[in-house]
Amino acid sequence: MEPSGRNLSAAVVVVVLLVMSADMARVQAEGNCYYASGTFHGWCLWPPNCEKTCRKESSPTRPGQNYDGGVCIGGFDAKCYCSEPCSKVLRGATAHGDQAVGARGHD
Repeated sequence: MEPSGRNLSAAVVVVVLLVMSADMARVQAEGNCYYASGTFHGWCLWPPNCEKTCRKESSPTRPGQNYDGGVCIGGFDAKCYCSEPCSKVLRGATAHGDQAVGARGHD
């Protein structure tokens, strides 16, 4: 059987939505939260560049402060994620083992 055009279109939409949501996701691990950088462009191939960019980027959750650092997350097409300490309320609300993914995007 050959897949119908409708099924193929639906699969493409699902994949695009998953990629977009992963790009906007916040990841919590070991007391730090990671947000997709709003100013880093392209693939994250050199972590020091990501960290330098994030240290200049304002944190939406801590007005008047910048992110603490940044890391490259992902495989072949890694993205730059900026890091900062998670709030106690956030830790209790989203903790799921060692890692949790939230739906809140970068403000």
